[in-house]
Amino acid sequence: MPTPTYLQCTRAVLEGFGLRPEELQPAPAAVSRLGNWTLNKVPIGDRMAFLFMSDRTYLNFPILEGKERVELQDLPAFLQHGLNQLLTAIGATPAQIRSALSDLEEIAVTRAASRSGQAMHAAIVDDYAHVMRDPGGIPMHRLLKQSPE
Repeated sequence: MPTPTYLQCTRAVLEGFGLRPEELQPAPAAVSRLGNWTLNKVPIGDRMAFLFMSDRTYLNFPILEGKERVELQDLPAFLQHGLNQLLTAIGATPAQIRSALSDLEEIAVTRAASRSGQAMHAAIVDDYAHVMRDPGGIPMHRLLKQSPE
């Protein structure tokens, strides 16, 4: 049985699913390549988004909330899909992507306990908000890997 990767949810995320942080334990130390993940629900532009962040590498990505209600059981698929998309966009090899995704075969939800992780999350949210306020949107060079000339 694989060792789980822990998705450490903030109070905002947990309460959105009808859970109280006090009901969950903090995550144990990470054993996966990218570590455990922190999840928060934040405004980005005029929409709400789930912001995922690797606690080991600070690799992060948002998943914008759509019209359908998101359920707790949807979060592992969001994490897997978002990580796959991000790694593909930054030019990771298929082997690197498979390796990173293999650590997500089992995901357990816990409460966020790291204040430093939450501070890093806040800085990332500020960066996304700044990019969204830019009249030109997100510059393509930030989305696509530059091809060598």
